[in-house]
Amino acid sequence: MIGKFEISFVDGLFWKTLLVGSAIALVSALVISTHFAGSVLLGVLVSSLNMRVVCFAGRKMVETSAEGQSATAFWSVILGIKLILLMILTYYFVIVLGANVFGFVIGYSVFLIAILWQSILYVSKLSQEPDSESTDGIQDADIQ
Repeated sequence: MIGKFEISFVDGLFWKTLLVGSAIALVSALVISTHFAGSVLLGVLVSSLNMRVVCFAGRKMVETSAEGQSATAFWSVILGIKLILLMILTYYFVIVLGANVFGFVIGYSVFLIAILWQSILYVSKLSQEPDSESTDGIQDADIQ
């Protein structure tokens, strides 16, 4: 079962993605256009929700596998459906709604900056612990 630390890591990653994406959208609105900024925000939202679904399905796959159940195939199908839905949403936002492609891609890619930020926090917290092999001593709020 995935522990509280791993869940808090993903939670922190989720919120950092929204924070960085909002900042980029704000700057985009001031420098480029509100249409571009809206496209960035759409990309950030799709990316953040995608991250949540992948985390949930991955956690369920690990839990069912650890319990000796064979429901991992079900969650694999869910991830496949999620991928198809992601493609449909991207098509809808860019082609039908007219979102700026570059803004959408920038917004979707913001999670990479959030991963770097969250990983740096994670490593710095681990290096401060006396036993750097264990994550049990790290408080959930320390990494968010």
